[in-house]
Amino acid sequence: MPEIRAHTYIDAGEARAGTPWSERCWSAFLGNTVSLRDTVTGREWLVRPSDEIALNVEGRRLSLMDFQGGNWSEECNPHGATLVCQFTSETVSLRVRCTAMHDCPGLLREMTIMNRTRHPLAIAGPVLDHFALALPPKRKELFRRASKTVVTAGDDEGMLLIGHDTGVAVELSLEMTPEITLRCQGDFVLAPGQTRHLPDTHVLPFRGSFEQLSGHGYATFLRAVRNLRDWQRDGDVIP
Repeated sequence: MPEIRAHTYIDAGEARAGTPWSERCWSAFLGNTVSLRDTVTGREWLVRPSDEIALNVEGRRLSLMDFQGGNWSEECNPHGATLVCQFTSETVSLRVRCTAMHDCPGLLREMTIMNRTRHPLAIAGPVLDHFALALPPKRKELFRRASKTVVTAGDDEGMLLIGHDTGVAVELSLEMTPEITLRCQGDFVLAPGQTRHLPDTHVLPFRGSFEQLSGHGYATFLRAVRNLRDWQRDGDVIP
């Protein structure tokens, strides 16, 4: 049994997933993130709700308001606690899972897309995650590409690690509100009824340097993610 358990919560107004170190909160009605908080220091990382649902389908841009969201469920497994939200449009559906890991900080985000029509659909630029950060504008020095799959943001009071699988483009805007968008690279076509798993992303508030984190807390989180994926594969669990 894990010593420190992750948690999820759903009510009429909000849905939450978190650990004793961090918590992410969504609008239960719309399905977009409204808060990302370091629960140790109380720091709120978002200055406004996230634009995390967006993509082009057959040349038409779809955003959050083109989907019917708010269809929530909870899952628990040996490695963490998971919130699942289903978004449905006329052409595609999105299934978004956020897992808070037991015994370590960090929140994993998984997304699948399905073609709901009877004909092939060209898909371009799905957004995997998005953060409008509560940081000063035009301060590029507050952001760092720590590795090929990690960006860090923050200041002396705390840092935010934003990581991703390969096949992800990271877009940084520093005007007015600093924003980070993680977007799936490359266009693809979905056959009728086909489902595709998009690259995973994750987020982890921390203090200190990335080098210090990577040798302990982040390594623990990545190991937990590998264990979760092994468990999913061995149990034939579809994310």
